[in-house]
Amino acid sequence: PSNVMVMYAGRPVEYAGVHELFSEPKMPYTVGLLGSIPSVRKREKVSLTTIEGSPPIVVNLPDECSFAPRCPIATAECLKR
Repeated sequence: PSNVMVMYAGRPVEYAGVHELFSEPKMPYTVGLLGSIPSVRKREKVSLTTIEGSPPIVVNLPDECSFAPRCPIATAECLKR
């Protein structure tokens, strides 16, 4: 089986099998990415997902989750990792 790794700011944030990642993404960044893919199969207009905020400057990234400042479900724990 094939696996996929999702990267954010040069760091891996999610790794899973292709089917698992596309059907049940765990990381909010992955959810946002998948929601921003337009579908050519749907005839009605569907709003695409946007990820609020700006990407981080990747020089001297802190140890915590780089996506936490943009994450809609970030917790204090996210800012420590």
